[in-house]
Formats: sequence, structure tokens, C-alpha cells
Amino acid sequence: MSLRAPFARAFLVSLALLAATALSACDSKAERAEKHYQRAVAYLAEGEPDRATIELRNVFRLDPTHRAARLAYARLLRDKGDLEQALHHYGVLVDQDRNNAEAQRELAELALSVQDFNLAAAASRRAFELAPQDPAVRAVKAALDYRSGDRQAAVAMAKGVAAETPGSIIAQMVLIADRMSAEDAQGALAQADAALAASPTDQGLHFARMAALERLGDEAGMGEELARMAELFPEDEAVARAQVRWLLAQVRF
Repeated sequence: MSLRAPFARAFLVSLALLAATALSACDSKAERAEKHYQRAVAYLAEGEPDRATIELRNVFRLDPTHRAARLAYARLLRDKGDLEQALHHYGVLVDQDRNNAEAQRELAELALSVQDFNLAAAASRRAFELAPQDPAVRAVKAALDYRSGDRQAAVAMAKGVAAETPGSIIAQMVLIADRMSAEDAQGALAQADAALAASPTDQGLHFARMAALERLGDEAGMGEELARMAELFPEDEAVARAQVRWLLAQVRF
């Protein structure tokens, strides 16, 4: 009997044990990452975003490809106002998973809000390929199409979205912009009022309403709107400055 056979068998057994140990370690790592993610989800449900952030970072240390955690983290950053980092993490996610319609749509919305129109257009196209019936996806597409000059189709799409989901700020903004572009400030004001009925605390809609009132030359209406905005957004410097300018204009008048 060859002496090499026992050594060969021992070597193969050692390899099998090493492979099993490595597999067990991988499974353990993935399981730990998932536990951190589930804790983050619980913290988010309890309204504790800071603790959720810590848990999500722990997920990435163990599993950088955890897609649900990446989406949750990007949303946290977006809601906190750290838009640059939010864009980065949405970008990481869509690089990992081009077929994630939700991530593509949210990336398009965020890029649109910071006026990165090339990124918004690319993400919007992919989102529309994946989920053409989603009203939020159609709203972003309408906004980008309107900006690129395909206004008739964009307005038609925005009207469909607004009828289906009146709370779609992006669709409502397209319709308000279209009325302002047509020199129909009264129509823009009516559209802004209808949009605010569904989303009464959206700052962008209030500014759009102000623009329509200014176009109409309605000084009293502007004063009322600024007072309402100051009450809704007491810490916003842009609102405070606008109110001061309006008050000074009344004094000069």
C-alpha cells in the first residue's frame, strides 16, 4: 500500500474542512449583516434615524452589497438634507442593480431637485423602462420632457399623473410652469391652489403660488401668502428675506 494515499486523503479532508469553515464564516457574516439591517428597520419605524444610521453602517461593513440597506441609507441621507451623499449611495445601488426601478426613480427625482439634469434623464429613462405605469416615474419623465421641449406630451402625461395622484408635486409643478409659460398667471394660481389642497405644506408649491401672485400684481395676496409661508417655514431664510423685501416695498409705496 502506498504511503501517499493516507496523506492525500488527509489533505483532501483538510481542504473540505477549510471550505466548510469559510462557508460558515460567510453565512455568519451575511446573517449578522441582516440582523443589523432588521434593527435599522425597527429603529426607523420607531422614529430613531440616528440609531438606524449606525446599524446601516454596520451592515455595509459586513455586506457592502446589501441592496435594501443601501436604499434605506440613501433615503435617510436624502431626508436629512445630505443630498450629495444621498446621490452617491443611490448611484452605488443602481450600479449594483440596474433593474431596481424604485432606486432609479428616486435617483431621478433627487437629481432633478438638484438640477443634475443629465443624471436625472439617465435614471428616469431606466425607471420608465422598468415601470412605465408608475405615476411617480411618469411624473419625473413629464418634468424632464417638458424641460427638453416636448411640452405637449409632457403636459398630457402630467395631467394624467395629477388626476391619478393629486399629491404628485412634480406633476403639479409641470402644470403650473405650463400655465406661467402661456402667460396664464390666473390659471397657474388656480393650479397651485389645487396642488396645495393635496400638499398644503410643500414649500415649492407655495413659492410657485407666490410667483403667480406676483405676475398678477396682487400685492395684498403676496403679503398674505408670505405671512402664511413665514408661519409654515419659520426657519427658512429665503422666506424671511422675501417677507422683508415685500414689507419694505409697501413702506416705500
